[in-house]
Amino acid sequence: MTIDIHAHAFPTPVLDFYRRHGGDRAGVIELPDGALQVLYHGKVFHARLPKAIHDEAARIQLMDRLGVETHVLSLPPPMVYWAEPSAGLDLCQITNEATMGMAQRHPGRFVPAAAVPLQAPQLAVDELRRAAGLGFRLVGIATNIEGVHLDDPSLEPFFVEAAALDMAVFVHPLICDFPPGSQDYRLDVSIGMTTETTYAACRVVNAGLLDRVPSLRLCWSHLGGYLPYIAPRVDHVQKRIVDAGGGRMERPFMEYWQRFWFDCCIYSESMFAAGVRFVDPSRIVFGTDSPFLEDTTDNIRRIIASSPDLTPAQRDGILDGNPREFLKLEPAA
Repeated sequence: MTIDIHAHAFPTPVLDFYRRHGGDRAGVIELPDGALQVLYHGKVFHARLPKAIHDEAARIQLMDRLGVETHVLSLPPPMVYWAEPSAGLDLCQITNEATMGMAQRHPGRFVPAAAVPLQAPQLAVDELRRAAGLGFRLVGIATNIEGVHLDDPSLEPFFVEAAALDMAVFVHPLICDFPPGSQDYRLDVSIGMTTETTYAACRVVNAGLLDRVPSLRLCWSHLGGYLPYIAPRVDHVQKRIVDAGGGRMERPFMEYWQRFWFDCCIYSESMFAAGVRFVDPSRIVFGTDSPFLEDTTDNIRRIIASSPDLTPAQRDGILDGNPREFLKLEPAA
């Protein structure tokens, strides 16, 4: 079986909320063929998303064609943080009810990731508890909350509660303009998002979050951004430069990565090889960004199948066993 842990959905009730309340912050336009155009802060963010992003029948057809049994559904950027706290809570509840409804209508095909309004941390904790009561196993969050970093002390109660509820956390980049001008040529998506993920992961480790919340199950998208390449440099600098910043983690920087999970939404054999050599393959889960970017499912599956660094059991684990362990799903029948 194949479980894709990195798939996105814009359920129709969410689109309706964007249309009613998004204003110049977030908007959506349905194109004549059913595809979507998404706006963020007055600019086109997604010029064209396929119909399967919001149409259940089209998604099921896509999944069947690709041979994917299960999509783990999270809300794509711009997510929910653009809204004021009370409206953000409404948006999260609408999202959660819609995606759980999809899972109930199509047993075994969908695992919904809860949305929570981290722009108001206590409301996020409350909604996380409500989502757990509805049967959610996973919560999806961004690498930053409209500029607030994940190591900000205001967000720690959320992570503590996620661990207490045994709720897995999937982290996806939002959007960044770093360095300034990166929105030119859509470098905000190709470079900015992976930069965001790398930056967020390094901050979480240095803040000592895993020392204080050791049972937290956290998965970084896109194989951790640049982590497979840059983490040794960060470690080298922190060991040798006195004023490197004084991270609060209890162990050496490089020891933390085996405690995270990483999806394998990548685009070449060399990128995947770097990830496999960075973390144990048992910590890598299948993820594709489906149905974005003309869908990369077949290509990523081919990269996994052809990897000389994996055993057959490790390949099967990435496709099915590892996602089940991360989500604490029952083994396949």
